[in-house]
Amino acid sequence: MKKQSWNLVYGNKGFAFILDVALAILLVILMLAASNIYIFKNTKDTSSNLQLSKTGSDVVTVLDNTKELDTLNKDSIEDSISGLIPENYGYRFNISWQKSGSQEMQSFEIGSLVPNDKFVATGKKFFLVTSIDETNITDYGSAKYWIWLK
Repeated sequence: MKKQSWNLVYGNKGFAFILDVALAILLVILMLAASNIYIFKNTKDTSSNLQLSKTGSDVVTVLDNTKELDTLNKDSIEDSISGLIPENYGYRFNISWQKSGSQEMQSFEIGSLVPNDKFVATGKKFFLVTSIDETNITDYGSAKYWIWLK
């Protein structure tokens, strides 16, 4: 019994090869389309989020390096923070510390309430309060911050 041909010049071999290539191209196009959809769907503008985190970290670092945190004075620290943070940023800081050799923790908070409907960058930095001649550690503290765009 003779196989039925499509009456092509070279038989069915060329048709099978072209069908194979067309199927491979279709699969590649589908995979590229799926990856593009995934990439664009999950892409967010994280540069502003990163800037928020860096701003909060920089503020706490400046407060520590200028020995403002060593004062443990709420009003003085609040004035310094308001001078360092841009006006379009909202913030909240929690400064807590413990006297060297004591178990009692003390703390205060500065700033407004943290919103639930915005991206809020947060971080924490530990610091030491030293004596005036910087030979003795008098307090151990931490500064936790929350910062967001208004």
